[in-house]
Amino acid sequence: SFIQTKTIDKLIEHYKRNHPQILIPSYNSKKGHPPVFKQELKEHIIKLTYAEGLNKITQNPAFSTETLELPDPGITQTFNTPEELSRILNSSDFKTT
Repeated sequence: SFIQTKTIDKLIEHYKRNHPQILIPSYNSKKGHPPVFKQELKEHIIKLTYAEGLNKITQNPAFSTETLELPDPGITQTFNTPEELSRILNSSDFKTT
């Protein structure tokens, strides 16, 4: 399943209230998507090479990272490959209108 709208709303509320440099949602203690970054980190993100991932920034001790536990399994879904996307699109949880 994909991320629920209320999950995005809760991320925005938490970010506005606490202003972390990096906010990562998690489900069952597993970090997921979408991470939220302060504007000040934009240049660091842009400078990443294709071989580097956002973990280079989120795991950098120079930046403060908060994790927000939420009851949404969609947080941990990935679709980085055609196979992963196909699995999600063909699941019984995915509904098109």
